[in-house]
Amino acid sequence: FTDYQVQYQQSLTDAPVVKPFSTTPGGAATQTTFRRTTAPFTLVSTDLYVDATGTSGFFNIALVATAF
Repeated sequence: FTDYQVQYQQSLTDAPVVKPFSTTPGGAATQTTFRRTTAPFTLVSTDLYVDATGTSGFFNIALVATAF
């Protein structure tokens, strides 16, 4: 039950920016956070689809920290 974001950097020295994504191959890339909704410690593979950004770059998945 944690939120994640897809981030993109054109080069490793650039600051990462949040990249919208879709959870289906043909869907519109409009989501900016993904929440895992399976039970803890259950390994589940998830596919996220992003639109291409330039000819090169780096994508990463970031855990979104929130205060309680």
